[in-house]
Amino acid sequence: MAETKHLFLFGYILSGALCSDYTAQMPHEIEALGGSCVLIPCTFTIPDDVTSQLTKPAVGVWIKQAPQFKNAGIVVFNSSRTDENKLRGEILGDLIKNNCTTVLDNIPGNYTDKYYFRIETGFKATCPKSPVKIIVKDSPHKPNISTLKYMEENTPVNLTCSVKAPCHKLLPVLTWSPRFENIRDQLLEDSFSIKYISSVLTITPSHLDHGKKITCLVQHQLQTAGQVKTAEETITLNVLFPPKNTTAFIRPSGPVVNGSHVTLTCSSKANPPVSNFTWFTVTRLKPTLRGFGPTLNVSSSDFGTYYCEAQNQQGKQTSEGVQLGGTEEPSYPQVIGGVIGAMGMLLLCVLLLLYWRRRKYRESHSMNSKRIESKEEQRNSTLNTSTATKTGETKEVLESQEEEVQYAEIEFKLQNKQNVRRCRAQMEEGAGQECEYSVIQATQRKGQSAPESLYALVGTTHHL
Repeated sequence: MAETKHLFLFGYILSGALCSDYTAQMPHEIEALGGSCVLIPCTFTIPDDVTSQLTKPAVGVWIKQAPQFKNAGIVVFNSSRTDENKLRGEILGDLIKNNCTTVLDNIPGNYTDKYYFRIETGFKATCPKSPVKIIVKDSPHKPNISTLKYMEENTPVNLTCSVKAPCHKLLPVLTWSPRFENIRDQLLEDSFSIKYISSVLTITPSHLDHGKKITCLVQHQLQTAGQVKTAEETITLNVLFPPKNTTAFIRPSGPVVNGSHVTLTCSSKANPPVSNFTWFTVTRLKPTLRGFGPTLNVSSSDFGTYYCEAQNQQGKQTSEGVQLGGTEEPSYPQVIGGVIGAMGMLLLCVLLLLYWRRRKYRESHSMNSKRIESKEEQRNSTLNTSTATKTGETKEVLESQEEEVQYAEIEFKLQNKQNVRRCRAQMEEGAGQECEYSVIQATQRKGQSAPESLYALVGTTHHL
């Protein structure tokens, strides 16, 4: 912090001047912002024989351009006046205690000049050899960011942004970008009572912050119509870190023919840059040194796992291993063997297809046979059901006609199959006689020959 103070005090050179026995101490130069106020630190000494005359009321006067009125000196401020002053202001110090610190308000942009202090009390004195030069600026100075040249990764560091506060009535405001949380602001003052604002930002940088830009913005509130003037300063972080993202890869990529040459490349991100690349290969579970440098040329027949190690002043990192393997050029017998193998696979596929189709055909035929048998069973069942239904209906008709029929003749005759067929033919020709037949199947007893079917014709004649 002491170094920052000295930085802001640069240019504030004491200009002690002796005019007879009178001495004034003020900064040699002060910068002011147009439209804002300016603070002038000031003290003076007088001879001992006039010390008793330094009594109230004491008046402080500021003269511009020349120390004497008769030599074109312009009085810009007199503490005993209010409306006649060219600049409004205030004597902040106690003149009886030899303190002439003054603030001048709303100083115009064209008021850059030398200013002389004059004391008027029991005596009047001006020291022409000790003026202060006020330089009025249209734009504010950039803030100053003090930081280290290098930052260690994962090590906390303070960034300090400072700016002078020429007008103590309206202090400037400092803002960091991007926004951070760990910030503390301070109001400081040097030996001349010049104030300045300091904002301290504490960060713990990582390798991701390397090259990142950080900006400190200052805003000055003016005394004229609420205007604001700004300025900013930007720095780029320089973070030291060991190798990161170390990777080994093969060029050309993909399979390579045995006997050809390939290039192994090692890449890594580090600050400062990697100073040493070392290559290893794994043989029998043990690493073996193969070479140095960011690239390594090897034969594709040197099968194995390769990895690299990157190192700088901050540390080192090892890459993942890459597998180097080759393919032999195919010979004529190998080509023939490949063709024969392909043809064999094709023949096998054809046989499997034929077997599958034959099996599907058999399954389909079996299912059709079962389906036909099922339909036959359903048809027989339907015929039996129809016969039973028809017999029941005939019985009901006979019962319903019992009262109307006077008599009926029913002949039961044992007939053979030929008579039955003849009867059915007569019915179909419309002979007028109806006949029904029944088949009686006798049960075979032990020791008897198989019984013949008995056919009976039932002839009915209706008389109305």
